[in-house]
Amino acid sequence: NCIERDGYSGFFLYVDYESGKIWIYLANSESDWLASLIYINNLERQRGARPLRIIQTDNSKVPISAEFTLYLKENGIEYHSSAPYKHEQNYAERNVQVVKNGIRASLTYNKASTQWYGYAAKHFEATYNCLCKRNSKVSRNDAFYGSHQEADVGTFVPFFAKGVAFLHPHERYNYDAKTKALQDRSREVRCIG
Repeated sequence: NCIERDGYSGFFLYVDYESGKIWIYLANSESDWLASLIYINNLERQRGARPLRIIQTDNSKVPISAEFTLYLKENGIEYHSSAPYKHEQNYAERNVQVVKNGIRASLTYNKASTQWYGYAAKHFEATYNCLCKRNSKVSRNDAFYGSHQEADVGTFVPFFAKGVAFLHPHERYNYDAKTKALQDRSREVRCIG
């Protein structure tokens, strides 16, 4: 565990079984789990996605509380549990290593500090959801939302890639109206998501 630059120490991973779409919710502690479920469920309802019907956890570290049980009951969500760390039983468990390896690869390849892992995680989520599942031409996002467009990640900027940002006159170092033609109007930046 490491503390990310915005204070997060981990994440919760949600995976849609049918489409393969993932959601990564950055969190500070295990007690954020119910809040993450509510957030993601409400977000997808606002986007017009089909309602959540079943949730499956490995039951190892997830705090099952009366509040959690009540939320499931009020929203018509069926709860299933599986043995901890059993990839055969828990679909999301299979994806945990894929996500962790994607984050590690992004950080390592770009020589980025682990303080950026939250941004790398969200970038991985966005990129992964725009890719196709095996034997499909439709992205995970399109499969989840019911669209049938071919996947395209051509518009994505690689995580932590070098770039250039325009500087407004008031942001420039030693701004002098007399020599403004010679002043730097941009600076190198890193793209984080």
